Amino acid sequence: MSTNWVYKIMTAEQWARLEADGVWSGSEVDLRDGFVHLSAWGQVLGTLEKHFVAQEGLLLVGLPVERVRAELRWEVSRGGQEFPHLYRELRLADVGNRRPIDWVDGQPRIGEILPGGGQLELGYPLYLLHHGPGYISLVDVTAATEPPPQALALFSSHDLAADFIEQMVGLAGIKALRSGRELQWLLASLQAPVVEAVLDPALDRPEIAGVWRRSVRELLEEHVEIDNSPWHYPVYLLRRPVEAETGRRAAAGGEWSSISAGGDSQRFLFVALFTDERLATEYRVATEGEDGWPEVVEVGGRMELRGILAALGRQIAGVAVNPTVAAGVRKCENCLEIGRLLDHYLVVVPPAGGKI
Repeated sequence: MSTNWVYKIMTAEQWARLEADGVWSGSEVDLRDGFVHLSAWGQVLGTLEKHFVAQEGLLLVGLPVERVRAELRWEVSRGGQEFPHLYRELRLADVGNRRPIDWVDGQPRIGEILPGGGQLELGYPLYLLHHGPGYISLVDVTAATEPPPQALALFSSHDLAADFIEQMVGLAGIKALRSGRELQWLLASLQAPVVEAVLDPALDRPEIAGVWRRSVRELLEEHVEIDNSPWHYPVYLLRRPVEAETGRRAAAGGEWSSISAGGDSQRFLFVALFTDERLATEYRVATEGEDGWPEVVEVGGRMELRGILAALGRQIAGVAVNPTVAAGVRKCENCLEIGRLLDHYLVVVPPAGGKI
């Protein structure tokens, strides 16, 4: 399943233990099953209603998938749905935010992010709705000012945006924002009365309510990190099988498929990187005879890619972006040097206020 965040419902006691120890092995059910049970955003309410009805002191703890991807598996569980399961302990460093869960008239209500809970949920892509020359925003019917302020509607998934169109709008297009840069450009272009933004607005309430609601100024100054990567994520690498890798690690950029450049006297190796899974698959087929049968590996975020490239060190000169194969020869028109990638591109520009 494609999502940027997964969630764990915890009691206040469990959260206190995680905060104190830095790790938490899970509930009795987690320990029995051998993994920590998690939920995608669209599965949270079902999990609450099945296992936590009217229970007080609950917290919804958000985990960016990028931090747990290596040990996360999606497996069929309740109702035939695939649920995220974490095959290790939960670590405090995994947590991106946390919110209180209250019960109102027997229905769960997820509150705002608690102080000290970390960044707002700004996993990409985010989605918004365009209609005519502008984007869909919601009017604050509770405001006493004239004109009343409006909040830009943002969505954490394409499905949620489509549901909103079907139930509330009628006819609109869906646009994806794939990085902090794109969100920054959009927020900076907004004009009054659109002075706020809301994520995943509720469909059953007249007032503006969602996962979070923040002013445009606060988002720009405190929460929007700018990713300088020269591509959107995910990107794709090719991992050679072990038998093809043996004895060639130092000469071929480690376990990753690479392309060479330069003259006979001095050769440079560039790891093959693809911005589209289809391009990676085509290259995989074309290089099968030389590299065995490489595996297409999805890299979901900037820090994951940075870790892979930094670990290779001086074995490589950089990355070859979307290389091709013609007449048995590997070619690439766009190669990026490793130092520039690590020092200038695969880094985070903090929010304007510097509060990360």
